[in-house]
Amino acid sequence: MILSNRNVEPLVDDLLCELDAEIDRLDARQSQLVDLSAALVQGDDSRLEELLEAMDTSGRLGTRAETQLSFACKRLGNALGCYESDCRLSMIIERLDSPQALEVQERRDRIVEMIDSLRNRHMEAVMLLRECSRMNRLMLECLTPRGESLTVYGAGGTEDWQNNDARLDTEQ
Repeated sequence: MILSNRNVEPLVDDLLCELDAEIDRLDARQSQLVDLSAALVQGDDSRLEELLEAMDTSGRLGTRAETQLSFACKRLGNALGCYESDCRLSMIIERLDSPQALEVQERRDRIVEMIDSLRNRHMEAVMLLRECSRMNRLMLECLTPRGESLTVYGAGGTEDWQNNDARLDTEQ
């Protein structure tokens, strides 16, 4: 454990600011996923478009934020005598004095908790999208005559879809 010194304190503050920014970013991403699911259920196409654009933008900004967090970790780690390959939050926490270590540990724990929650929200959104896709496919199969081609929109743009397995005879 290294005692706090004046050269390390600003670096700890920088790291804490970056960790706080990461917490805010993860919280925003989680809110976006909740809003995305709600917009899907409500069928609000304009809101879906807005959310997808916002998620794309925040994803690009997130890459920059991760770089800044990594840089803050490495600067503090170097000041504490960590090798660059060992410059992880756990190693930094071990080398800080108790009050600083506790602050970094609390934020690290919060980030781990948020990542687990975000992973769950992501899986919920994926399952909802898959269910929507399945229901759309079933409706198309019920409403189009067998063997007839239809233009649909997918992730790659338009594509032809053909009903090869009609499950409901609409003429009866």
